[in-house]
Amino acid sequence: MKEWEPRFWAKVNKTETCWLWTGTASHGFGAIKINGRNRSVRIVAYELHHGPLGAERRVETQCGESRCVHPDHLSARRTVRGERRTQRYTRHGTEEGYARHLRLEEPPCVKCRQARLETRRLRELAHRVDSTVIQVANPTSEQWETAPCKTSGTPDAWFSTNQMITLKAKVVCRSCPFRTACLNLALADDEQWGVWGGLTERERAKLKRRAA
Repeated sequence: MKEWEPRFWAKVNKTETCWLWTGTASHGFGAIKINGRNRSVRIVAYELHHGPLGAERRVETQCGESRCVHPDHLSARRTVRGERRTQRYTRHGTEEGYARHLRLEEPPCVKCRQARLETRRLRELAHRVDSTVIQVANPTSEQWETAPCKTSGTPDAWFSTNQMITLKAKVVCRSCPFRTACLNLALADDEQWGVWGGLTERERAKLKRRAA
């Protein structure tokens, strides 16, 4: 028995039908750290009972339960070349693409590594308010029209579902002289969508909970 096996099976709940993984999950898939590396629990369970997988194989659950690691419910199949390419390059060059590389247990490509670093950089910038900008308490309608979000040429960026675009919009907000007024307006009107005053809808909701 390998030294990490007791730790693995301690996180498995064996029911009458499935053996459910109760440990941590990485991006929606069960994962366990072995020798400093996150591995799919499906693959680990399969290899414990059926031997090592080939480089071009994947493990799926026949029962339909994503957390199941029952060896009788796991099946390995060879991934066709086109399918593997589709999996690997879906959202390629983004932080999600980086996570997908990890799920496929392969080293992230250069584009996805760069995208992850850029996302981290933008996230740090977005949360660093420019204190040198003097805030206008009550902007007039003419002043609102001069706001960066109005003059950027891409107003839809403040209502995008793309993480990278949203972060870039937040970076623009940090140097806006109407940022505080914009945030107060969004909180008063209970805006449910988009970036207002440099905060997303989730961040505004968290701000409201703290103030309550």
